[in-house]
Amino acid sequence: MGLKFEDNCTMVISTCDAYEDLWDPFFKILAYTWPDIDIPVVLNTEHKTYCTENISKLRVHNQKGEGELSWSKRLKDTLEDIDSKYIIFMLDDFFAKSPIDVARIRQCFEWMEADKRVAVFSFMQTKREGNKPSKMYEGFEKRPRCGDYIYNCQAALWNRQCLIDALADNENPWQWELLGSYRAYRDFGHDYYSLMPESGYVIDYIDFIRGRALGGLPVCRGRWYMDCVAPIFDKYGVQVDYSIRGEITADEIVPAQESIDGAQSLRHMAGRPYHYLRRRVENIIHIIKGY
Repeated sequence: MGLKFEDNCTMVISTCDAYEDLWDPFFKILAYTWPDIDIPVVLNTEHKTYCTENISKLRVHNQKGEGELSWSKRLKDTLEDIDSKYIIFMLDDFFAKSPIDVARIRQCFEWMEADKRVAVFSFMQTKREGNKPSKMYEGFEKRPRCGDYIYNCQAALWNRQCLIDALADNENPWQWELLGSYRAYRDFGHDYYSLMPESGYVIDYIDFIRGRALGGLPVCRGRWYMDCVAPIFDKYGVQVDYSIRGEITADEIVPAQESIDGAQSLRHMAGRPYHYLRRRVENIIHIIKGY
């Protein structure tokens, strides 16, 4: 007899204390979009606590010890304190716009139980160069071993141990997506799958700016992107004071001159905002120092 989904899957929401104002909206919307959620839910943050009547199996996992831990170390510690074999990974502003397709998540769970090579089913499309539509797993495509963003922070069903093994102790999310994906090139023992966008959403949290699919748009660089978040909050009756965080525009997120595919040529990078170039340089320095 196989493992039961309810006993072997936990939802983990990666967040931080500075984003606690997102927690009420997140769990209110989760209660609407997965009303009978019957798996444990873990909120991963630094020091603050939280409770809500909306989610009965919610608990908070705080970091161990004082001081500042890296994003990856804090997430890794959280995962190591969970017994479930599988993890639904989420970020704090992944607000679903329609009911979550729990049947498809359960199907992915069953596929992973039958095929130990599968490390993850990502619920957002990823860069499609080299991707191959799966003949076994309907609606998903297999990522090439040397593809970009093999590791990414989008919503996904992960084998918990695979995610633990993917995390170094000293990375922020952007470093992990870049440097971790380099490490994944050496992982010959696992396969990585991402959603084919034409197959429909598993978790409907994706938005588009100038043709580019983006997850996690409600809050971008610490500010609300109103074109995304306002319709969702209006739909579910969520009320927040948008003035506290302020607002960000589409032009600030994806400048008009950017191409849809986000090519990384030097010419293209020259038009990128300062924060993007700084992050790329920091990542390169990180590689030189030991990766």
